[in-house]
Amino acid sequence: METQYFLRQHAIGALKREPLTEKEFQSLKQARAILSDALDFEQRYELLVRNFVSLELAVTELSLKTSLENSYEYPELAKILQESNRHWANLMSAAKSYIDQVRRDFKRLAMVPSFAESVEALLSAEYDDSVEYRFMEALRNYTQHRAFPVTGFSSSMVSAAPNDWVDHLKVTTKKKELFSDSKFKTKFLDQLPEVIDLRAMSREYVRRIGRTHVALRKLVDGNVSEARLLVEAAIERYSQGGKASTVGLNAFKVGDSEETVSVFTDWDDVRVKLALKNAYPPDLVPRPRGDEPTAAKLRELREACGLSMQKAAQLVEVQPELWEHYESGLRIPFSVYTLFLLQTEQHPSHMLKKKDQCED
Repeated sequence: METQYFLRQHAIGALKREPLTEKEFQSLKQARAILSDALDFEQRYELLVRNFVSLELAVTELSLKTSLENSYEYPELAKILQESNRHWANLMSAAKSYIDQVRRDFKRLAMVPSFAESVEALLSAEYDDSVEYRFMEALRNYTQHRAFPVTGFSSSMVSAAPNDWVDHLKVTTKKKELFSDSKFKTKFLDQLPEVIDLRAMSREYVRRIGRTHVALRKLVDGNVSEARLLVEAAIERYSQGGKASTVGLNAFKVGDSEETVSVFTDWDDVRVKLALKNAYPPDLVPRPRGDEPTAAKLRELREACGLSMQKAAQLVEVQPELWEHYESGLRIPFSVYTLFLLQTEQHPSHMLKKKDQCED
């Protein structure tokens, strides 16, 4: 039996057939597979983002309550601890699923290096560059096999903004408790404070995964766009410029073996919207912009004076942990930065005078 290829709506009745070549049929089949991979790719990342948003909303609500209420009964504290552990377990589970499954995406694409190799290179770079990423990976494994991640809370202002209450509550774990467990990978714990802020760790972890996702999307964008255009061209061809209905349109292979490929784009619109929604990595840390000092520059200025982070914080009257945030990427207020330059005699045009020197 001669094999035939054509476009036709999947419905009963005498409907139009639009002939296809074997090459055109195979191209539509490949395009459908690429778009399907792209949708899975975006939906998997969206699951991670939604878990991250859920965690942030929950802790923000708790921060507001602790800003207004002075105490809790133990049963309520236990409930808060349980809910916090649930959110962190969900987040780390979604991250694990994303990291494991993204390596298997887009196998049909002939890329050099392969998509899987690109994933491995990007994730490895983030792992090597970020202590937060390394810590969260170790914590996920610890949580899966040993114990819950959240062990306590503390109240602390970490910014000078009017919305301090957002970060009023710190959800924490203690380094010494992790060190005491022989199963925990302690290689990178010496770089962390005694009380570890899990919210700050999670924010950076998700941001790093987000950077990887955006980079990977760019790698396949040309192939995905080409696949979408190919499907749209087939629909346009069948509909004669939009004059005829294309509901239920399929590409058929009929002969000794039969295959059917759905030809429509409504389902792919979900992927397009998700890609637009998640166009940038989640980043809740106000970062330097314009001529403001970068974290690296601030660290360089501090080390040039031989100061510890604690001493630098004392000079500008902020908490040591806040200075740590500045050197981790948080934007330092201009007034605080200027005071630091003046206190360390590094300001390019001004210097401080003692009070008696200012008197006539």
